[in-house]
Amino acid sequence: MAGDRPAVDTLWQVTVEGPEAVAAAAADALAAASDPAALSTQLFEQPDMTWRASALYAAEPDADALADILLDHVSGDAVAVEVVPPRDWVADSVKSLEPVLAGRFAVAIPERARDVQNGTTPIVVEAAQAIRAPPSAVS
Repeated sequence: MAGDRPAVDTLWQVTVEGPEAVAAAAADALAAASDPAALSTQLFEQPDMTWRASALYAAEPDADALADILLDHVSGDAVAVEVVPPRDWVADSVKSLEPVLAGRFAVAIPERARDVQNGTTPIVVEAAQAIRAPPSAVS
């Protein structure tokens, strides 16, 4: 659970790009490793049809440990290690919340209420209120 982990000020990302088989093997190896232990791993196909495996870490991963983990899958120059730039994920996600049309009504967060079309009745809901878990689910 996310609540079990301490807050992290700086995230580090390890990235491997290449053919699907290489990136998938790297993603599996990074996910299975316990030292360093990834917070998450991802595998995505890129627009150019190559694949990208990445893993996030709470601290800078040791280069030798990464080399051991990925030794059978990729060469060292195919691995990138970088700091993830600080980002306000909540603010960025709110920007993408389009009003939802339901007949003559539109449900929107306050920041997007101005985007409701004329002739549509806006129903403005705070994002936190819209996704708040019922009290029984929290306890």
